[in-house]
Amino acid sequence: MFGKSRFAGLAEELAEIGERTECNLTLSMTTNGVLVDQEWAELFRANGVSVTVSLDGPRARHDHFRVDHKGQGTFDKVMTGIHCLRNAGIEPGILAVCDPSLDPEELTEFFVRELKFSHFDILIPDFNNNDKAPSIANFYTKLFDLWIDRYAPEGVSIRIPKSMAMSLLGGEAHSESIGFGPIQTVTLLTDGALEPLDVLRVAGNGATKTSVNIKTHKIQDAARDPVWLEAYHASLNLADSCQACPYVHACGGGYLPHRWSDERRFDNPSVYCKDLKIIFQHIWQKISPQIYVRTADSRVPLSLAVTEV
Repeated sequence: MFGKSRFAGLAEELAEIGERTECNLTLSMTTNGVLVDQEWAELFRANGVSVTVSLDGPRARHDHFRVDHKGQGTFDKVMTGIHCLRNAGIEPGILAVCDPSLDPEELTEFFVRELKFSHFDILIPDFNNNDKAPSIANFYTKLFDLWIDRYAPEGVSIRIPKSMAMSLLGGEAHSESIGFGPIQTVTLLTDGALEPLDVLRVAGNGATKTSVNIKTHKIQDAARDPVWLEAYHASLNLADSCQACPYVHACGGGYLPHRWSDERRFDNPSVYCKDLKIIFQHIWQKISPQIYVRTADSRVPLSLAVTEV
């Protein structure tokens, strides 16, 4: 939709800005893959753009939700786009959305065995406390077991379960939806408007609207807008029940969009709170027996080290 010539011009300008300011700009994009052809793929490669493609699984699963304006499934077009990217030397990431009613094994086997992907993510569906969200505990506990037992030894990375394990171990999750920390995203819309994290639109139409526009303001001005500031402060100031939770640092109160309610705004646990506790507990029980504390001359199992202390 942006157009190839405009994209090439934008990439060139960004490269000039990076050189002039001595900043290392990382360029990445997420696409539904429908319009990706060989020329687009070569443009991405030439400008160092990493690409993630939205693909919800095998044909029947993907085409159930992702259709074109004629109501036709887009699976074949997406697969053509992936082929073009790989033909240009780009190995794309894959982004799927969890359907809790399905078996995660079918989805992961498709990505790993059939399509040969080694890096993908399966996102938690975007519901908030105004909604009746489906339970995700069974899906993600099984997904974690599949990853840690079968795929991780093969070098496969599945971001959500990996991020959850990393956050439980005190590491950086590298995901804005997992772990405690500030959300500082600024979203630039096609009309020039600057808003907070775009997923916060699940709170309702106009929920992320600000008075800041790139045509009349600097990007930094967004950080002084009340709407942006509310999201930023909410990401750091958790509900009372979250602060008392043993998984507070690993979970971070859940993804900020999932904490919304019309009554209390962001001052809630995630709509998936009960499920997240089950998932984090399952992961900890799975990995804790394999954790050792290294001493000067030996390795001590974590359980024994804690007992001795």
